[in-house]
Amino acid sequence: MRGKITVNNGDRMEGLRQFVLLYAFDRVNHWTLFDKLLHRGMNSLLVRLLLTWYKSQKFHVLWGGFLSDGFFVSNGVRQGGILSPFLFNVYTDDLSVCLDESGVGCRYLGSLNHIYYADDMVLLSPTPSGLQQMLNICAEYATNHDILFNAKKTVCMAMLPRAFRHLTLPKITLCDNSLVYVDDYKYLGFRISNHVCRADDSEIRQQYRLLCGRANSLIRKFAMCTYAVKRYLYSTYCSNVSCVHLWHSFHVSVIKKFKVCFNNAARMFFGYDRFCSASGMFVQERIDNFDATYRKAVWGFMMRLEKSENHIVSTLFHSDLSFSSSIRKAWTKVLYL
Repeated sequence: MRGKITVNNGDRMEGLRQFVLLYAFDRVNHWTLFDKLLHRGMNSLLVRLLLTWYKSQKFHVLWGGFLSDGFFVSNGVRQGGILSPFLFNVYTDDLSVCLDESGVGCRYLGSLNHIYYADDMVLLSPTPSGLQQMLNICAEYATNHDILFNAKKTVCMAMLPRAFRHLTLPKITLCDNSLVYVDDYKYLGFRISNHVCRADDSEIRQQYRLLCGRANSLIRKFAMCTYAVKRYLYSTYCSNVSCVHLWHSFHVSVIKKFKVCFNNAARMFFGYDRFCSASGMFVQERIDNFDATYRKAVWGFMMRLEKSENHIVSTLFHSDLSFSSSIRKAWTKVLYL
């Protein structure tokens, strides 16, 4: 299980902290899971069906062409199974309740000290002591529910105002292991940085390298394909940029370099001259340039936030805090609103 946490050093420090629960899906105790399902009022026949299903599973290990003897397992849910995320949510939901009832961490119209996404969990706290208290709750829950934390893969990130960057960060521990502070970390496919200004530069550079790799692979393998195939491949692998709608704090030279790469990838793949007009090429090939891709991604993301049924997301999106944020201002500017 992975996770993140926002931390504050003193009254003025703000930050983000992450911890990792390793092997979360593999460590689900079947008996504890089924007991939780029964306490939630699930039909006992369905629970018995799940019990029979999980207890009758036989596993084999394939190694070097040799298949081991079959063996049974007494814990874990099937990774990749449709029911597995729901069963895991039931298994860890009581931890969410414990964190809510702890009374520590960030609050905005109620408790907002943690966010779940499957086995990725973010803990948010305005003070180091509150963060440590929540980590202790998580560690105790993990011990009681056979979940393992890997402190070596657990890191902290503190987002500090420039005037407080010289301060010594407090020691944060998980299961008696000190956690390391980092300047940036990749979470759910997006790299988060603790730098307030130009925070997205590292993410844009990473996407630049990935785009170069994908474009070179397409050019090398599919240069002789038909136009229809080329257009489909380009739209699938090059035109879609991961998390582009979250870019809002970057240096002008960094985004310009990415746009040049975006244009050159299309030029080379579709066989255009290196110095041809990029605008004319995109019109001729009926594909979106970077600005159009960016605007579509921003608009689509805003519409999903607008229609979200999650009360936290909906409240934050329509709050004054959202309208005054730098990313909301960037969206408004790119959409000419």
